[in-house]
Amino acid sequence: MEEDVGYIIGFRYKCERCVEYNGTVEESEQRRTSFNAWDVGCLDRLPDYVSKEFLFILTHRSGIDIRLVDRLADDLVHGKGFSAAAKYIRQAHTTKFMVYQLKYVSLADARRSSRVSLFGAAPVPEKFGIFDDTEKYCGAVPSDHYLRDVWRTYFSELPVLEVEGVKWTREDYLPRVHQRWDGTVLAGDASFKFANIIRRGATAHGERTRPVHGIFTVFNEYEQVQ
Repeated sequence: MEEDVGYIIGFRYKCERCVEYNGTVEESEQRRTSFNAWDVGCLDRLPDYVSKEFLFILTHRSGIDIRLVDRLADDLVHGKGFSAAAKYIRQAHTTKFMVYQLKYVSLADARRSSRVSLFGAAPVPEKFGIFDDTEKYCGAVPSDHYLRDVWRTYFSELPVLEVEGVKWTREDYLPRVHQRWDGTVLAGDASFKFANIIRRGATAHGERTRPVHGIFTVFNEYEQVQ
């Protein structure tokens, strides 16, 4: 799973001039006195042929592989939800951690056995460590809340193309693609399963509303869903 991990290495800098400036203006006009070495919005300022090569979606303090976000789409279509996706990622990371641990123990035991046969007593090998040890394996798993926020950013906020000066997100683009499909209708099916489990975020009154009440899918002769 290491190909799904991105590391952002940098520092947080202090702006001395900002401190001086804040002493001369009112509180509403003051600036931040520190800033990070990276900027989540930097990709928006780059040309598409450069920014589209970046394989990660940057959030406030971390990043996640776009391929992992793409796999979320399949989970959502099958009604698994973000909790199931987070559980799957945790299982995959835990399994890989256990494999590394077994390989380390096997290698350490083999080296210790050979050393005993040649030099007598051998030193005890260093302990492998735990999953979330920040100085060794440094394992981390995104929560279902994080995956939900990333998906909302990926689907509803990140632009995929620009048309006449207007940036389209995937939420804007996909319905227009569906409208352009043609062909003979081969089959249709009405479903209320997904509509029943789709809910908007809770409001201030604690209510979760349904954005749709039913889904009707149509297949054309090219086996495309309309």
